Amino acid sequence: DAEVGELHREALRLCPGDPYVQANAALYLSVFEPSEMQAAIDLFRSASAALPDNPSILCAYAQALRIGSSDAGFSRAKRLSWIRRSRHLARRAASLTPPRKEGGPGSVLLGDAYEVCADAFLRQGNVTGAVQAFRCSLQAYPRNVRVMAALASSLDDPSLPGDTAAERRAEARSLLTKALRKPSAPSDRALVHACLGKMIARHGSEPHHQQQEREQEQRQRLSCYAEAEMSYRKSLLLDPSSSAVRRDFAVVLAAQGKRDEALSMFQEGAEDLSQGLCEGAREQLMELAAMDANEEEEEEERERDA
Repeated sequence: DAEVGELHREALRLCPGDPYVQANAALYLSVFEPSEMQAAIDLFRSASAALPDNPSILCAYAQALRIGSSDAGFSRAKRLSWIRRSRHLARRAASLTPPRKEGGPGSVLLGDAYEVCADAFLRQGNVTGAVQAFRCSLQAYPRNVRVMAALASSLDDPSLPGDTAAERRAEARSLLTKALRKPSAPSDRALVHACLGKMIARHGSEPHHQQQEREQEQRQRLSCYAEAEMSYRKSLLLDPSSSAVRRDFAVVLAAQGKRDEALSMFQEGAEDLSQGLCEGAREQLMELAAMDANEEEEEEERERDA
């Protein structure tokens, strides 16, 4: 609001040469006062000159250029220059950002940097480069629903070379389906629905026979899991001490949606933590925890929709 803007201006008056003060003021102006975009970019330019290896400032600078390049109030030459500059800055920010734990500040920053790169590629007509950059963004931060929608839209672009259009469409639909299951801002969710609507309008909905085949395959898989569960239970009756059997049984239980029992079974099979879990066991535990988290997310989403 106006009070926050005045605080940034006062900070600039008191510390006009401080790059962090400049960057914070520039970020505020670029997001909340678009009419001051040129001033914001000038401040970012000064801040990045003082701190050329600060990935946060470089990424914010690139994002401001990205926003400014969409403003028809600037000349076409300037906007094209800003697009090129935004890609250069975003790539440098990505190269200076070390890999971090998913969801941490580093992973979000890396995801944002690659998203700016992808957007610049799209504006320059390089859809292949955009797809690669969007993939890198999601690899860094897989929860970004906006990037999932953008990647799906790019995969459906007819200008992409090669003979894999059907495979790309399948991947795009899968991305949009996953995106709709994730918690997200209303604007991002609206973007996902718009992308899905565009795909359906262009290619039609999924063929009925494919849907039937997938449902039949799922029923067969569940039937196999049920039979496997019976065998595992018989095995544990005969030898309750087998940790390996318990861990494998936990995966079968999880696949049937029996999350609580699966986690309990897995923990029973990994009680001796003093020896540590083998890599395969760690991966299974992470998979079960992820399934449990996804279940909670979907339940929260259903409650919100209701």
